[in-house]
Amino acid sequence: MLIALVAVLAPTVLPSQAQEDPRTPEQWCADAEVTEPETRRYSEPEQVLEEGVDYYAIFCTGNGPVYVDLFEQYAPVTVNSFVFLAQNGFYNNSTFHRVIEDFMAQGGDPVGNPTGTGGPGYQFEDEFVPFLVFDRPGLLAMANAGPATNGSQFFITRVPTPHLNQRHTIFGQVLDGQEVIDTMTNTENGETPETLETVLIITDPSLVVTDYVPPAPATPDEALEAIQTIFENDPSLTSDDAATATTVEEAIARFSGDAQTIAEELYSNNGFVYEAGGLWTLNDCSGDTSLLGVGFRMTNWESNDAALNVLNSDLFAELMAEQGFEFVEDNSSVLTLSGFDSEQVYSRSFSDICDASATYVRYVFPAERFTIELDIIINDSVFDGGQLRQEDIPAVVADVVYQITPAVASIILHSNN
Repeated sequence: MLIALVAVLAPTVLPSQAQEDPRTPEQWCADAEVTEPETRRYSEPEQVLEEGVDYYAIFCTGNGPVYVDLFEQYAPVTVNSFVFLAQNGFYNNSTFHRVIEDFMAQGGDPVGNPTGTGGPGYQFEDEFVPFLVFDRPGLLAMANAGPATNGSQFFITRVPTPHLNQRHTIFGQVLDGQEVIDTMTNTENGETPETLETVLIITDPSLVVTDYVPPAPATPDEALEAIQTIFENDPSLTSDDAATATTVEEAIARFSGDAQTIAEELYSNNGFVYEAGGLWTLNDCSGDTSLLGVGFRMTNWESNDAALNVLNSDLFAELMAEQGFEFVEDNSSVLTLSGFDSEQVYSRSFSDICDASATYVRYVFPAERFTIELDIIINDSVFDGGQLRQEDIPAVVADVVYQITPAVASIILHSNN
């Protein structure tokens, strides 16, 4: 009986990493057995990702190893395909066939003739996330020939490449070995491409020894500073209430009446950590008044689950209603199609800016340990004049969030460090 109980309580070890000792990426690559796969042609990838498992990859190149954290939580379809192909040896004995100075290194095509035109035999959809943007080097993303044409080819950036935002699915970031990518031989003038010997999939990061130290989570002041950079280049918008809150009492002070009572229960019961943000409004009513204000607020909770629980709670719905907001139906599901995790759009009438009748729109969505509130105040003359329809509001929201959220991308991504 005791033996059976011990067996039940013993941790699960995946066969591929059973009894492994911690090794450096160099040692992992040196010990790898690289063989040619039986096939590189598939009708579709098998489902190989397991729930609750954190996936990493080591790219064993002729220039050295590159250790990457895979974003299975943000791009599950993409990561599943990549892991499936890697585990089946698809990438073995291939090359980085396209390496461009001050841009990126592209690989993942061992079958194309000419190289760069091939794939695994199937294609799949894009997976865009508002806060996954090409704002730094070391991002792993899918190469494609247009929307929903992802296959096996990928690239790793050498520099920030913001012109690729929402055009290529980002599904990982380099933790160690960026210098390997940066010093690869460029292939623009016909040079021999760097080899990619194999891609190893790691499911226990404690088995990989590196010098990587994750960035510390942002402080409330750092979060507010990042938000303020969104608006610093637009002198037409100013804020009187941009601030941080680090206690429940400070956070609920912006509410009044019954809304404050509801907010106190919501914040107290869900592990509130801090809040940063504010509302930026038009300071000159003599010019274009179609956009009267934009707000952005990040609320940090004790966990990812807590953030989700907040948005899905009856208390949150009550809090929105108490502030006069009504739920806006997104009949086109444009937000979901744009890569957002929720379609919680609310609106209410508003008339406190430039004596104009306006529609105050609020979109809320979860991002790691944060709930994000985006506010847009639109002059009703825009709707009356036919420039915009009420049903276009979700599309406007999606466009604005994609413009704004990159400023706080690193804060969101490192919130669980």
